[in-house]
Amino acid sequence: MVEYSAALLEPWRRRVEELSRETGRLEERAEHLAERAVHLQTELERRDAELAQVRAQLAEALAPTEPSEPQNGAAPHGEERRRWWQRRFSWAAAEDGV
Repeated sequence: MVEYSAALLEPWRRRVEELSRETGRLEERAEHLAERAVHLQTELERRDAELAQVRAQLAEALAPTEPSEPQNGAAPHGEERRRWWQRRFSWAAAEDGV
């Protein structure tokens, strides 16, 4: 009877052992992936900080400075850069609400 029961349960025992090994492999993989996720999160935070620093430097470099007096031959600013007909038509367009 014992031999019969052992023979009957053998496929189930093998399957349980197989599932146990697979569970162990999956747990190792999950641990490895968790460590990798922590590493990638740290790298992402470092790069985000670096990006913020570069953006701040870029904003500082592109920040408008005090306009200086135009020297002889320098291009004038704003409306004065436009030709007379461009100034005239922009004024007329503003009047018409276009």
